[in-house]
Amino acid sequence: MERVRTIDQDSRLRLSAPFERTIVLEDGVASDVQAFGYDSDSLSPDISSELAATNGPWRLLRQDIYLRDQDSLFLVLHWKHSLSAIRLFDVIPGSKTRLIAEPNDTHRKGR
Repeated sequence: MERVRTIDQDSRLRLSAPFERTIVLEDGVASDVQAFGYDSDSLSPDISSELAATNGPWRLLRQDIYLRDQDSLFLVLHWKHSLSAIRLFDVIPGSKTRLIAEPNDTHRKGR
């Protein structure tokens, strides 16, 4: 389950309500890959398409991810969504999330 809320946003956008969504596993795999865009109705009328292309509106978001029916967080993601890019700034593991193995970890050989 994911819960996404806006932390900050461009003043030209209308306030976005938080949302929750459950992602169903298919063959043991879950994907949150989506094609994003802005609803043109969410833009203020004073934003020209030329300005939006060069200095477009943006939102800074917090995404809380939970596994199954657990009350504790699995991950917290902070990311910025704009017309030109989606940038991931921070990945914070939940208090019960642990690293199982590090890929290609040469420091732990022989343990």
